[in-house]
Amino acid sequence: MTDVALAGLVVILLWLLVLQASDRDHQQTIKAGKKYLQSGLLRGGSLAPFFVAIGLFSNVFEHSQVSKTIGQGLAPAIGYLSWGALASIPLLVVGLSLVGVHPLASVTLLGQIMMGISLPFNALAIALALNIGSVLAYMMSPFAGIVVVIANILGISSTTISLKWNGKYCLLLLVVSLIFIAGYSILI
Repeated sequence: MTDVALAGLVVILLWLLVLQASDRDHQQTIKAGKKYLQSGLLRGGSLAPFFVAIGLFSNVFEHSQVSKTIGQGLAPAIGYLSWGALASIPLLVVGLSLVGVHPLASVTLLGQIMMGISLPFNALAIALALNIGSVLAYMMSPFAGIVVVIANILGISSTTISLKWNGKYCLLLLVVSLIFIAGYSILI
């Protein structure tokens, strides 16, 4: 939580410095800063209950029999895949998002399961693969908020945006990301 808040503060300060450099009388900077504090930063607090709920859900799931059963069922298949399991992680996150599971929930659930399985790569590679899966899921899920909003604005189906428009980009992002993750994991 502290890291995210500090990263946000750094981004805000850099944004204000860049804005201020082009603003001679500093009125635009003050106006933009106030607008961000009123409509951007303070509205983010409404998401806090969601993140707390996901945290509680993941804790309960981690200690449940369901988690152990799924982990025991997936362990042989994922262990058999060896390095191929690295590619299956983001694909599982995307697959779950296509049936309506929120990417944050699927990352939490799959992260708990994957950490309990002996894999040929480290925990950082698992975390990066889960993160890429989440990014891809937000772009490819027809249930994602931004996809639904854009579909409503343009008057087209959310499936057209998520799969047709974003699909090629997501495939390229997946390949490049997996190459990076595998290379990074081998070097570490």
